[in-house]
Amino acid sequence: MAFLLILTGSLISCQDDISKEILVDDNQENSSLEVFSLYGTMCNWVNRENDGKVVIINSLEELEQYVSCSMNSSFHSLDFSKQSLLLVGSVASSGIYDIYKTSIQQSSIDDYELKVKIRLNEIPLPLEWDIAVRVDKLRDDAQVLLRVDELPGTITSVIGKWRLIKEYTSGFGSPQEEIDYSKRNIVYDFKNDGVLMVSGDGHTGWVKNGNHSYSIGNFRRIKVGYRSSWYSVSPNELIIDSRPADGSAFYFAKVK
Repeated sequence: MAFLLILTGSLISCQDDISKEILVDDNQENSSLEVFSLYGTMCNWVNRENDGKVVIINSLEELEQYVSCSMNSSFHSLDFSKQSLLLVGSVASSGIYDIYKTSIQQSSIDDYELKVKIRLNEIPLPLEWDIAVRVDKLRDDAQVLLRVDELPGTITSVIGKWRLIKEYTSGFGSPQEEIDYSKRNIVYDFKNDGVLMVSGDGHTGWVKNGNHSYSIGNFRRIKVGYRSSWYSVSPNELIIDSRPADGSAFYFAKVK
């Protein structure tokens, strides 16, 4: 089972803005919902089902039935007097690039539709997913139906040549630094046979000069040799971002 990892302020990027809190208005569809994540804690989700049924959580006691923590560990809860937590999971028809938008629409007093938009990748295997989102307070007997929109795996591929432009350090424990590579000809050439060719003099950023094997995983994961990171890609820019793990973010420009 794959659990959705939400990174606030990184990848997380333009199409990934699913961490803004908004309110639920009658008969009005919202563009995004705040995701509730256990990332960064010593806690894990348990008792989650991927059957498409939306579970409404209205108290800490109810939430604790779905969370398991290591000894003396805890997690940040939410104000259940004002908010509810919706837990839901299902199975995508193939691999997942990201879950990039969630919204909720109210059709009557206690009837809602939770919409989840998923962008698929080219991994041809069904994948279980789940997510937890905050909404304004719902009644315990409210009915929330799930609607999933799957967008085909048309996300721009990493395949091709990318020139390293800059690096941002994480800033954990020390000031964040920006390192400029724009005047150096450091090129990452991702081949369609799973080989990455890195060329350039001196320090070449994320991985060293030479040939490496690489693979693309679900939820924006990229692995080169033993290194694993998150990535986002557009027609003209590739970002490999390890800052959530106290690494660096590397920005690349497409070589025309």
